[in-house]
Amino acid sequence: MVIKLKYLLVYLWLISAILQQVHAQLPLPEQFCTHFKNSNLESKTFQISYDLQDKYNVNFYHLKLHAETDNTYLQGSVEMHAQTEAILDTLILELSSSFSVDSVYVNQILHDDYILINDILKIIPATVIPANTAFSTEVFYSGVAPEIAEKRGYNSANTYHNTRANWTLSEPFYAKDWWPCKQDLKDKADSVWVFVSTNKKNKVGSNGLLKNTIPLPNNKLRYEWKSQYPIAYYLISIALAQYMEYNFWVEPENGDKVWMQNYLYADSAMYKSQKALIDCTRIQMSLLSEKYGSYPFAKEKYGHCITPIGGGMEHQTMTTQQNFNWHLSIHEMGHSWFGNHITCATWNHIWINEGFATYTQYIGLESMMDLGNAQAFMAAMQGVVMREPGGSVYVPDKDLEDRDRIFSGRLSYYKGAVIIHMIRYLLNDDDLFFEILQEFQNRYAYSTATAEDFKQVLEELSDQDWNNFFDLWYYGEGYPIYNFSWNQRINYDVSLKALQESSVSGKSFFPMEYNVKFFFEDKTDSLIKVNQDEAEKDFSFKFNKKVKAIVANPYAWNLMDVQQMNPYLLKHFQLVIEPNPAHNEVLIRMANYQESRKLELFNSSMQLVQIFNAENSVNRIELSHLSSGIYFLRIKAKESYALQKVIVL
Repeated sequence: MVIKLKYLLVYLWLISAILQQVHAQLPLPEQFCTHFKNSNLESKTFQISYDLQDKYNVNFYHLKLHAETDNTYLQGSVEMHAQTEAILDTLILELSSSFSVDSVYVNQILHDDYILINDILKIIPATVIPANTAFSTEVFYSGVAPEIAEKRGYNSANTYHNTRANWTLSEPFYAKDWWPCKQDLKDKADSVWVFVSTNKKNKVGSNGLLKNTIPLPNNKLRYEWKSQYPIAYYLISIALAQYMEYNFWVEPENGDKVWMQNYLYADSAMYKSQKALIDCTRIQMSLLSEKYGSYPFAKEKYGHCITPIGGGMEHQTMTTQQNFNWHLSIHEMGHSWFGNHITCATWNHIWINEGFATYTQYIGLESMMDLGNAQAFMAAMQGVVMREPGGSVYVPDKDLEDRDRIFSGRLSYYKGAVIIHMIRYLLNDDDLFFEILQEFQNRYAYSTATAEDFKQVLEELSDQDWNNFFDLWYYGEGYPIYNFSWNQRINYDVSLKALQESSVSGKSFFPMEYNVKFFFEDKTDSLIKVNQDEAEKDFSFKFNKKVKAIVANPYAWNLMDVQQMNPYLLKHFQLVIEPNPAHNEVLIRMANYQESRKLELFNSSMQLVQIFNAENSVNRIELSHLSSGIYFLRIKAKESYALQKVIVL
């Protein structure tokens, strides 16, 4: 990452200040994401047919609301300006039936012919609106927002210092649970205004720029936020609480200057405890501006509103977060490019949003921390993906009303990020990889896209055919399982046999390129890329020295379940390491333990880190003193060795 000289000392101080915090808080992937599946809660959602709404396109929303932090009662109106695509005799909006519609205006004329039933607001215009005609509607409504599992819609809760905060969470289908709208991903509004009146003790955060704060009677203030950028319905938001502000400018070396506006709980404890991590968002913004192109909403701001949301949500220009956890902050910031600037065209392709935002965490780790942290994070995500045999990154049509499937941590986030990493590996050219990401941003700016759109950019710039890759890894299910065996002859030549099978029964073969690393007795090593073009493949290598160990996929570039070299040794010992990935310690179990065995732990360069004796069938190993990264546990049987990968987070 290129950093201006005048910021170098600040950068070094920030990194040193947060490094221990990041290491301590580095999560197992499934502990990270706001949308991670909770199987104890019903996640089925109802979507109306978009055919009912495709006769008009939204140009502008103006939300005019009254809200307080001691309840979830909302009162006000939403004005919509739109353009008909065809003759319009019925106008359809979505709004929860928990609300009462007080009145409706069409083209500024009071209108009585409407009905709200089953969350559908149907308005019959007095006269048919012709095609290609601009029109407006304003819906006045009031009521208590419905209470939804996992705090979707409009919410109110205590903060940690015993004040109240309210916030919205509309993704994927819950905007209707706090304002009347059209929930269609492809129909972005060209602009939005959000005006909220509340008690003057509160501050209100929302999209765009705060243009005015208007005093009102009865100790009220009206906050007037305006955004001139195209925006998807679920990215419109409000948050209100007793906030203080901590704001600053960021001037990336590569990109436009960005105003960073942070709404924190109004107490010094949060500011003091989170300041280093808040300041780190400066570096994150500079990094992502370099990697992805200028921040897409630089004429307005990038901000954070802190609420008890239980994670984060990438509301456009004003992310809602629980805190400034390093991973959370860079993930949500990554959505500014992938999710907000370019939004998935349908929920089938949520990969455009979540796969790339999750991979942004990897980019942050390798650029701001160290490669060991990044590799450990990638290996941990691969481990989560391989906990179950099937599942595609692509969300099938049959699952589009299941929120937990759309936002599957294992598939949409982690497998999605893993296949991006594999694309980068196969390109073998980082300049080209980031050029592709930036061209994708330029081509689909402020619009929507699918995986097919990304593939088209990838194929054009790489001059390669990626159809088979996407068929196998994006639309297809499963992953390859590998068993390896090897031997070295007296002339030092090495024979390596690789056997591949699929995690999914009846699944076709996965053609793959992957790395194999050879570690020699003289403490040198050699990294060789091999091409597995058939399920059973024999490889031969010529060396002039003795091999100590061989590791396939040593740096977690590829999704492959490696059952280690000479797997019969592991079977002999029935060796189990758990948990893996791990934070502080692991348990090593040998079911058929008979005698004390020497176990050796090596780092990713096969440098010996620790030696210990397995005195029992279950042995506990302390890992808290180790840096995050990929390690290898070696166990000896007669004159041969077996290696087992250990991921330390």
